[in-house]
Amino acid sequence: MAILKPLLLKVFRSGWIIHNGTRCSIDLLRHRVGGRKSPLSPVGDQPLDVRRLAGPETGMRRGMTAPPNVPPTTLGLAKAHGLFNTVGGLWPLVHRRSFEALFGAKYDRWLQYTVGGLLAGNGVVQLLADDTPSGYRGARNLGISTAITLLTIDLVYVPAGRIRKTYLVDAAMEAAWLAAWAKRTEP
Repeated sequence: MAILKPLLLKVFRSGWIIHNGTRCSIDLLRHRVGGRKSPLSPVGDQPLDVRRLAGPETGMRRGMTAPPNVPPTTLGLAKAHGLFNTVGGLWPLVHRRSFEALFGAKYDRWLQYTVGGLLAGNGVVQLLADDTPSGYRGARNLGISTAITLLTIDLVYVPAGRIRKTYLVDAAMEAAWLAAWAKRTEP
C-alpha cells in the first residue's frame, strides 16, 4: 500500500482514474461502495472495480466513460481572464495610492478592499480551473458573471458622475472579455 500511495495521490489530484480502459471521475470514489469506506479505495484494500461503481447511487451507467479533457487553447481564455481579474483585484490591495491616482480616491476603504479581494479570488478560481468540461464551464461562468457585473457598474455609475471616467477603460476591457467568451463554444 505504501508504494501505491504516491500514485493514488497523483490520480486524486488529476480528478480521473483509468481502470480496465474505462475513465471514471474520482468523485465516484467518494461514494460508499461495499462494506467499508476508505479515503483511498471505496472498498478498503480491495482493487477498484469500475463495474461495482456503476449504478444509481454513483450517477454512472455501466459502460459510461468520462468526457475528454478540454483543449488547452480553450482553457487558455479562462486562464488569461483569471490572470486579468487577479491582477485587477490585487492592485488596490498592494498599492492603493497608484490605484486611487488613476481611478479616484475612495472613501470607504473597506469596500475597496472587499471588492479587490473578491475580484482576486474570482481570478484565482479561474486560474486553477481543471482541464475538464465542468472545470471550463465553471471558469467561463465565473468570468462572464464577473465581467457583466463590472461592466454594469461602470456603465451605470460613470454617467451618473459617481466614479471617474477612467472606469470606461475598464468597461471596454470587460466588454472585450464578454466578446471573447461569446466566440468560444463549449467543449
